[in-house]
Amino acid sequence: MSGSMNRIIIYSILLIILAFLNPLTLEAKTIYCEFGKNQQIEIKDNTIPLDSLDLQTINISNISIQISNCMKKVLDSESNVILKLPAKSINLRNPIVIQQTKDSLSWKAIKIIGSGIEQTKIYASNGFIRANFLTRDILIEISDFTIIPAQINSGNGIQIWIPPGGNRHNRSIILKNLLIRGENANDKNVFETSINVTGAWRILISNVFITGPFGPNVEQPSPGKCFVLSECYSPEVANSACWSMDTGLEVLSETNPGPEGIQVISSKFVDVNIGIKIENSRAIEPEGVISNNHINAKKIGLYLKGKKYIMINNNLFYTTGKEFIHMLLDGNEKVIITNNIFHYPNRDKPKSGISIKVQNSDDIFINNNIFSSPGIGIYQGLNNKNLIIKDNNFSSINPITKMILNEIEIYKEVAK
Repeated sequence: MSGSMNRIIIYSILLIILAFLNPLTLEAKTIYCEFGKNQQIEIKDNTIPLDSLDLQTINISNISIQISNCMKKVLDSESNVILKLPAKSINLRNPIVIQQTKDSLSWKAIKIIGSGIEQTKIYASNGFIRANFLTRDILIEISDFTIIPAQINSGNGIQIWIPPGGNRHNRSIILKNLLIRGENANDKNVFETSINVTGAWRILISNVFITGPFGPNVEQPSPGKCFVLSECYSPEVANSACWSMDTGLEVLSETNPGPEGIQVISSKFVDVNIGIKIENSRAIEPEGVISNNHINAKKIGLYLKGKKYIMINNNLFYTTGKEFIHMLLDGNEKVIITNNIFHYPNRDKPKSGISIKVQNSDDIFINNNIFSSPGIGIYQGLNNKNLIIKDNNFSSINPITKMILNEIEIYKEVAK
């Protein structure tokens, strides 16, 4: 009995020691970079009221340098950092720069949080943030404010670089509840790329709305891009939108295998030249889902190259372009295209139109779609294997415009 009691006492002591040594019980300190009453960025151990500033518009020439320096001090101190933005208009002449200088093994959490869309307004002349990290052990969250490009060539709005590769079972970036827009509907000021991210693991973009200029006497779409994700593993874009820009979403990779698991869900890409572009030279990893989106593109709605295991379903493809391809597949394998609508509302007949074009691809299943555009419904290009087409609906005439649709339902190209 005494031996059993001794063992219990020893085990209890060991458990207590392990509890103190377990790194999971140690929480990193969180430090705030905040606007003090003198409009200087101050390092705080706890929060202060966000509306303590007297001025409604913050217009300080070195404000971005102050923020950058504050965040650098915090990161170098091995602490997490929160930048809290007040419900003010902030003129940012230069971007906030986050440059990790120490390859720390500890996790870093960086949060930049506004007081709400249209409550916090950032007027950015050369982009809002430019961040470069040496480690993948990072979590960045940016949310709840409006960014307005302050000049025609305003650079990248949000630019983040994380070393590509590795293996992480976490989200490294969360971008949510953001609005990126011009000062007014006719404002021609746009970012070259509104959100430009490289190397992120499981990035989540949710409720992010980006709009270029629109209305009479305005070039439309504008030359900028909304979302560019390079070498990002399992990115997710959900409940977001891109209006009146050249390109809605680009997901790019030059690695083999390419990053897997993309999801583009319940989003809108409207009045763009290219809606969604997903490109890789050769990807052997499964790629994901494109579902429940509204894609209104003048040239190409969806361009898919070099991908494997894609499900494309329940999307509305819509165009007013004069020469368009709703969906272009090149060099893909095992793609399911089902329950989509391909629509053309104009009264003027386009020069050329193709709803789906497939080339250099294997095991493509096109089923139960509605084709309601003029031109060619399904264009079978060269070098396809096992292209299965069944149970689709090809409309013959638009009941409102009386335009003839699907003059050629299925066209098969012949090698010369």
